[in-house]
Amino acid sequence: PSHDIKARTKAKSVKPKFSDEVKEIFSQLKNDGIKMSMLKEATLVHKLTEKHNIKPAVIQKEAKVSLPHVYNLIRLASVPTSLKSYLRSGKLKGTDVLNITRKGKSEEDFVKMAEKIASSKIDRRLKENREPSNSTVKKNDAPTGESKRGRGRPRKEKTTDVVMDAGRKE
Repeated sequence: PSHDIKARTKAKSVKPKFSDEVKEIFSQLKNDGIKMSMLKEATLVHKLTEKHNIKPAVIQKEAKVSLPHVYNLIRLASVPTSLKSYLRSGKLKGTDVLNITRKGKSEEDFVKMAEKIASSKIDRRLKENREPSNSTVKKNDAPTGESKRGRGRPRKEKTTDVVMDAGRKE
């Protein structure tokens, strides 16, 4: 009876064999530290999933990115062209577009939300450029005697002339 039971062996991990085109796409996704736009990544991932029928888990493993990132790229590739134009122009980031697609229901909602976010970002950038922050104000601009350090013990005054006098003996 014991000869009927087959010995169990661990399954070997088989490295899938890809075509040259798929290898090229994966090399572009890995891209050795060069940052590529999310939209460009999304088009590459979309090509892998749709044209070559490669599963997101395989893409994750080969491209060395997280699985949620792969799913976000797949979602980004399927957004309407009106939202993709905001990405291409640089008015919105990929994460902004993903948030819009999660909140909106129709393409009209998407465009309204995209316009609102893009205009608020432009307004914020202009405002930041006009008003100098506390870190950009020079110390020389402050009146003497006023400390810019905030609470705590004040700095000790440097007494260089005392040290020089102590070194001389007359």
